Amino acid sequence: MAASKIAVWNGNNWSAVGGGVVGSGSVFALTTLGNNLYAGGSFTNMGGVPAARIAKWDGTNWYALGSGIGGRSAGVQTLMAMGSDLYVGGNFKGAGDKS
Repeated sequence: MAASKIAVWNGNNWSAVGGGVVGSGSVFALTTLGNNLYAGGSFTNMGGVPAARIAKWDGTNWYALGSGIGGRSAGVQTLMAMGSDLYVGGNFKGAGDKS
């Protein structure tokens, strides 16, 4: 089974999650909020969708979260959901700012 830096185990088998990271970069953090999976890391493309270091998987498709997380050596290293909010920690200059 080929999986690009993110996979799911269903109790019997491994599967890729929506194409995973495209190009360079890595996934460092995962969390859930509602029925969605959030991934953070050093990637800029998730499953063919431009996503600056943070993305949402709804079980079918990947989505960027706004303009993402920015900075020259930016990376999301931890994610946590509390209530309806998603908290992001890591090495970055700005959230919603790709510069």
